[in-house]
Amino acid sequence: MLVMGIVFQWSMRRGLKMDKKAELPMIMVPAVALVVFGALFIYFLNFDNNGFVDSRNISMIIAETDFAQQYIVQNARLLGQISISGIGGPAELGNIADIKQRFAYLAERRNLGYIGAGNFFLKIREGDFEFRKEGEWHVLEIKGLKLRIQRGHSNMIRNFDLKINFDSGGNAKEILYG
Repeated sequence: MLVMGIVFQWSMRRGLKMDKKAELPMIMVPAVALVVFGALFIYFLNFDNNGFVDSRNISMIIAETDFAQQYIVQNARLLGQISISGIGGPAELGNIADIKQRFAYLAERRNLGYIGAGNFFLKIREGDFEFRKEGEWHVLEIKGLKLRIQRGHSNMIRNFDLKINFDSGGNAKEILYG
């Protein structure tokens, strides 16, 4: 539209004759273009980037959920290692014979109240997990772990099972979750 107004002005200077009916609409073109430009300018001034904020929130939720899942996996690995080997645990750990009870005792002491841990520590406190011996392996299995991370109006829920195979020294040889 603005181009048409410029062409009109240029043609008037050249002395080209235009139809009288077209003069009023051609004069209106620059005025309409200014109004549209002003409206777009006001829109951009009031634009609050909600789309970008939501995208950033979603990225942060995904990162925090991944962190929370790794927090659970690494806590389970470390607690399992100490439960089996007894190295690095408190002295009273030696009085507990059952590995599952050792694991629960250590988890209760290690719970820092991190809300991102979901129901991990609750399942351990309630005994809703297995820590058994299968051949030469010690197997830790926790089913139905649930994480819920929320930022603003967006949230993410991740459900997964965790299974860790330890050797007789307490070293995690295989970590399966999904």
